[in-house]
Amino acid sequence: MTLAAAWCNYEREDAPSVWMASDSRISADEAPLIDEGIKIYELPVICRVPGEQGFFDEEVIATSVGIACAGSSLVFQHVAGTLVPILSNLISVDRRAISISDIAHLIAKVTTLYVRSVGVRRPAGASVTLIVAGEAPRGQPEAYKIKPERDDFGLISFAPERLDLALGKVHFIGDKVEVAEKLLVEIATRDEPGASRHRAALNVIRQRIDDPAAPSIGGDVQVGFTVGSRFHR
Repeated sequence: MTLAAAWCNYEREDAPSVWMASDSRISADEAPLIDEGIKIYELPVICRVPGEQGFFDEEVIATSVGIACAGSSLVFQHVAGTLVPILSNLISVDRRAISISDIAHLIAKVTTLYVRSVGVRRPAGASVTLIVAGEAPRGQPEAYKIKPERDDFGLISFAPERLDLALGKVHFIGDKVEVAEKLLVEIATRDEPGASRHRAALNVIRQRIDDPAAPSIGGDVQVGFTVGSRFHR
């Protein structure tokens, strides 16, 4: 499994930014495989419109969003790999801006396809939850959790849920979330130098990595955050 978090950092009140963090251990049946796994991805978002010659060669959007993933690395790595060429080759005829919500719904559809395919052969390996975040067209941080649910036919499908990014709200996904939430309250309340409440989630993940009672969480802390309209891993 893993432990990942997403929240809005208000250290700069005039320019709040979305942050994501996770551990880097990939395990199988509770046994560590590698401690250098990737669980936070930077996805380019590029949209083009027709230029003077009628070809889609004029860029109107060139930005990036981030996704944090927990669960099956087989699923979320293929989801990320599928999204890169799609999101970096968008086209539009009316210059409509693509929203974080649009991207979240696309991710949900792609994730549904992969999870259903894996689940037919290996149901236990099809568990995955994702968070996508970035800066909305109007300059406001925005994030969505993409989680599984059952449809009317009993099949797994994924749907986005918009997350509250108010000050102090941190959204964890992965293993032992309730333990992480309790630890977050303790660290954020202390608000100590080097462990401020704005970055408390980083220290939660660090402590869980160092905890021998959490063998599915390990490696190093990965961090990504928005700077202006772009997400940087």
